[in-house]
Amino acid sequence: MIYTKQEKQKLERVITVFAERLKESDAFDLVWSDKVGYVLLDISTNYDYVDSARRIETAEELSSARSSLEKSLSSAVGSTKF
Repeated sequence: MIYTKQEKQKLERVITVFAERLKESDAFDLVWSDKVGYVLLDISTNYDYVDSARRIETAEELSSARSSLEKSLSSAVGSTKF
């Protein structure tokens, strides 16, 4: 078993909160692997590769990663010239 039952429940709660943002975003995704569990993908802007893949071990780690990604996205959007 990759996660304890309690940790899996915590992760699912964070994922539920994060779900709409994941659907809307082209920059990152969360995927399930039967081998390692949840993996957070940081996707390149031209979609031809994954910049990074990070195994998520705890709900706290996912929440922290989500916050970091949100800040990165806000910075990128804020610095884009239209």
